[in-house]
Order: sequence, then structure tokens, then C-alpha cells
Amino acid sequence: MKALFGLLVLLVFTPALASAADSLGEVTPRMAVVEVEGPMSGGTIRLGDHLTTVVLQLESGETRRLRVPFSATQAELDTLELDFDFEGGTARFLEWEAPGAEQRWERLPAGLRGRPIPAPSGVRARPTPLAFGMLAGGLLLVYLLRSRPVICVLVGGGAAVLLVLLPAVEEVGSSRTVVLEGDSRSGSWIRIEVRDGVLEVELERLLRLGVVPGGAAVDWVVQPGSPGPAIFKASVRSTPGARLVSAEAFERPLLSGGGEATLGLVDFRASWTRAATSGAEIEARGAWPSGEPLPAIRADDPPPGWLVAGLPPGTEVLLGRVELSGGEQAWLRLFHFPIRD
Repeated sequence: MKALFGLLVLLVFTPALASAADSLGEVTPRMAVVEVEGPMSGGTIRLGDHLTTVVLQLESGETRRLRVPFSATQAELDTLELDFDFEGGTARFLEWEAPGAEQRWERLPAGLRGRPIPAPSGVRARPTPLAFGMLAGGLLLVYLLRSRPVICVLVGGGAAVLLVLLPAVEEVGSSRTVVLEGDSRSGSWIRIEVRDGVLEVELERLLRLGVVPGGAAVDWVVQPGSPGPAIFKASVRSTPGARLVSAEAFERPLLSGGGEATLGLVDFRASWTRAATSGAEIEARGAWPSGEPLPAIRADDPPPGWLVAGLPPGTEVLLGRVELSGGEQAWLRLFHFPIRD
């Protein structure tokens, strides 16, 4: 019986390792309006377990009104008070700002809102080979020592403790992925970015912010602009292999006018289309230079599975791997694309 207990102690950690790469938590920030007065050389503002660092220099008597983000729930906003810790000067809370991100999200076409923030499988966390090795070794030792129950329990418990203390997840794939999603009927676009560790966001364009794995704590750094716009950086606190996933409004037009199936301002390294007919398959088109007509169907590699997942049925779709201005690489998904073969 004790040997069985040692085996169960080890196995209880297996689901945690398997799910570390898959969960996506919502951390879209809520904005507090705060007034600060110098002399001041920065500081921190805490709301329960949520922390925002302010990078700011103020002279004696100088005042500034700041917008301070916290990735907190509405319940936390209602029950917790802000705790200020500034180097000199004073600070006071004025009000909570209306959640503008939710309003911007609701103005998007239903097709774009219907897709949650994706976490591309190529940029996520997974159990490390060390974690797998320790789990397998622990299970083997528990089996071999099953006739010695006390040692079996100690081995199982020790391996479980090591799985908690040692790095259990690793980064997979690129540290950054950009996905552009659009609706050609409305002209609406969103830009999704997946990054590890730290992500700089434009709050006026932000629609959604998530973290992988879900439940990881997210802190903020605010650097008020002088005279430019303020800089807002979200960072994941002490979670190896974590990813931040942002969805922002994207306003640069990618398609040329006139409703023709030609593309402007961007080169496709690879492209795929799907017709609106029921049961239509994804068809490869290959490279597509800017301003050229849509290439003919050809035999080529299919797009990544995560790019195809969740495509709305009965809708013409364009998928691609594109190069934006400045050499930035991105994936693209466009609904209601006018295919003209």
C-alpha cells in the first residue's frame, strides 16, 4: 500500500506538466487614474498581489496625472485599495477609468470577435527533458523498490519535490510571433503578438491581453512620456517559459482598393486560399509579390494547423506568411477575401 502511495505522489504531478503549455489566462488591464506630486524619483503602486512600477522624475511642487494599469479582476478593484510606495513626494488615487478595451472589442465584426486570442503552438512552454526524465526515473525506482515501501515513499516524494523546485518547463519555438487578422468587408484588422517575458503594448489600441500559462502573475511598468506618449510594458512574474499574448487594433490597410484580388504594401512568402463553398479545401498559392495578381493554385506545403483552426465556415479566406515594412515577419488571416482565378 505504501508503494502504491509513492507511485500516486509522482503521478499527481503529471497532469500539471502536461497542461503547462496549454492554458491561456485573461489579463487585460484595468486603468487607475493617479495624481502624483514631486519631489519624486519613481516608485511602485500595489493592488493586492498586483504590482505596477512607475519610472518618473518630478521636481518639488511639480504634479502629473498618470494612467496606471493593473491586470486585476473587477472583484479585486472593488475590495482592495492602492498602496503607494514612492521615493519622496505624494500620490493619491482619483478614479478607475472606463474599460476602453471592451468597447473597442465590441465594435469589431462578429467574425473577428468569434476567435479568442490564439496561442500559436510554435511559441509556448512545454515540460523540459529533465522533468520528463525525473518523472520516468522516479516511476522506475518506485517500481523496482516496491518491495521496500518506506524507501518507495521517500523516492516518490523526493522526485515530486524536485519536479517543483527545478525548472519544469522550457520555451518552444520563436520568442515572438505576429498574426494579422482582418475582415475585407468591414476593413477591420487586429494585430496579435506573442512574446516571452515582456511585452510593450499601446493601450489606446489594446483589445485583449492574455498570458500562457493561465494563472501566471503579470506586473506592469509605466514610463510617462515627456513630451511623447507613455510607455506601458507588461511582464510575467517568475514563470519560466511564460508567454504574453496581445490583440491590438491594426489600422494600416493591406489590400489595394477596387475589390480586386491584388495586394498592396506587403509581400507574401507563402499564401493559401479557401473558397466559400461548403467543404472547400485549403489550396496553396505559393509566393505572392506585392501588387501582382493572385497566383494560380499549385502543389505546396499546407499552412500550420493553428493558422487553419477556427476558420469560419462558408467564408472565403486568405492565409499567408508575409513580410511587412521594415522586414517584420508575420502570419496573416483574412476573411471574405475576393478570390478571382
